[in-house]
Amino acid sequence: MSNPIAIFVLLFIFLVCISIACGVAFKKFIKPASGFNKIISLLPHTNEIDADIKKTVTQPFNDFVYEKLTTYFCEGVWFYKNKYSSLIVYPGHSGTRGLTVEGLEGFARTSTLLACWIKATDNKSILLMNKHEANNLDHLLLGLKNGTNPNSSGYWGDFTDNDQRIVEAADIAITLFELSCYRQLNDNLIKSVCTWLQQVNSVNSYEGNWLLFRIVINLVLRHILAENKDKHLDQASHSWKTFSAYHVENGWFTDGTQGKIDYYNVWQMQYMLFWITRIAADFNNDFIKECLVKFSDDYQYFMSKKGVPIYGRSCSYRFAASVPFLCKALTTCKSEDLRFAHKANENIWRFYASKNGLQSGNMTQGYFAQDVDLLENYSGRASSLWGLRSLSLSLLAFYDKPIDSSDVKMPVELGDFEVNFKSININVKGYSKTGEVVVSLNQNKDNKLSIFNKRSLSVRILEKILHRPLRIENFEAKYNNPQYSNLTLFFNRQANRD
Repeated sequence: MSNPIAIFVLLFIFLVCISIACGVAFKKFIKPASGFNKIISLLPHTNEIDADIKKTVTQPFNDFVYEKLTTYFCEGVWFYKNKYSSLIVYPGHSGTRGLTVEGLEGFARTSTLLACWIKATDNKSILLMNKHEANNLDHLLLGLKNGTNPNSSGYWGDFTDNDQRIVEAADIAITLFELSCYRQLNDNLIKSVCTWLQQVNSVNSYEGNWLLFRIVINLVLRHILAENKDKHLDQASHSWKTFSAYHVENGWFTDGTQGKIDYYNVWQMQYMLFWITRIAADFNNDFIKECLVKFSDDYQYFMSKKGVPIYGRSCSYRFAASVPFLCKALTTCKSEDLRFAHKANENIWRFYASKNGLQSGNMTQGYFAQDVDLLENYSGRASSLWGLRSLSLSLLAFYDKPIDSSDVKMPVELGDFEVNFKSININVKGYSKTGEVVVSLNQNKDNKLSIFNKRSLSVRILEKILHRPLRIENFEAKYNNPQYSNLTLFFNRQANRD
């Protein structure tokens, strides 16, 4: 008979080896997200602030409403930011990126709003509920200083391949561009921010819509820096050559060679294309402006007072659903385009705010209120703030420029319609009586209905243990159903008839 002690020792060694192997696999394949379980205290008087903004957006949109909306998000910025102003960590549910990147995300996605506020109002300060007078320029400059300084505890960190910093850096670049006329933005700070931004050209990244981040960053660097202008133009042109090949027709782009056509066209591609025209008037502007105009002309049929027929990923960005109309209006400056954009934007903010989309100085992580299952694994505490893109553009388009859009109607309000967009293989129907808009994806016409799956209790518990999200991708439900409606939501199949 074998020695029991020897067997025990061998078994112990085996278990130790298995534990080590599992530990290595855990770190490699199931990487914890720093701060995943961190609890952030809510903004004081949050119920009062939320109720007030919900009431405010029922009014016709004018300077008062835009100021109240900007103030609402300033309340969150000034309460949740760190002492360096570079990281803004909101309450909510974390994604896979970790606390530092989520804090950068909070700063970057609010920074463009504040920069546009500063530009539109000539740096008007904002009075917060606690009677503090918020100087948003001081906040942005301090955040930029600490976020790009490797010796600061508020440093955003170095870029790596396929890094979320590439995404957020585009908003930082736009903010830098908008603030470049202010004397407080001194040469040392400009150099620090540009040095941080230039890392984008030393790392690899996803070659879909992320190419637009590279283009915007390099065009801002070209605009601001005295040296290497040709180098940055070459970098932007190289990325543009790849991205422009994804164009289908009328400003619609696929997200990479294998990518789907979805709402990233709305809240990402059109938005970044607009900023390219604003930053570099000599960069493929004829083609880009044509895209902005034609896309908006197509997309108007998706619009209703009851939201848009949502499908695909990142639905939490829904407050940006009016971005294309704002891009077109700021491009053409025509009265009819400005009035349509004004009304569409008013409709979107009023609808989603009425559904509890604004809470605690932030946008909820969901489509209406909180719905963590709807988030992608990369979506974090501040991800929904891409929705601020429509408010940022609204400040540029309408602040201190009175406009009356009370008589403007969306196509679905004017009568039933059916439009077939052959190039993108999508059919859109509108029903004026109910305000319903239905998008049919023609390639899915024979598909069975795919139901959206939510995480089980055991998976939610496991997330807490592993310190990372384990959300279900739900690709079939998001992309492969035959139809999607603004009234019957794919993620719960319940009618939204309010």
